[in-house]
Amino acid sequence: MAGGSQARLIFKNTAALAASRATESAVSIMLSFFVARRLGASGLGIYSAAIVFFGLIAVASEMGSTNFLIREIAKDRHKTSSYLSHLGTMSFAAALLVIAAARLIVPHLGYTD
Repeated sequence: MAGGSQARLIFKNTAALAASRATESAVSIMLSFFVARRLGASGLGIYSAAIVFFGLIAVASEMGSTNFLIREIAKDRHKTSSYLSHLGTMSFAAALLVIAAARLIVPHLGYTD
């Protein structure tokens, strides 16, 4: 691949990523306003607590696997299915552990129904 062609591809991919992140941020802000207005103060508190717990589960289940997949698949594309199946299983197991821990801990945090 020629230098100019590769630079153009990198620019195009970078622009697409930047546009998707900007769109994600804008939609997230609009959703936050909508949810706050629709749920009110007490509903928003419950929603926020749920989002925090979901975030903890998502972070624990991801465990850096996205960066690992990108790096390793770039090295050898033939191992893609192996990496996906193993990391998918590990992420699922980690998510289950965090969910189990949350079910044990959350009832003691003083939240009411």
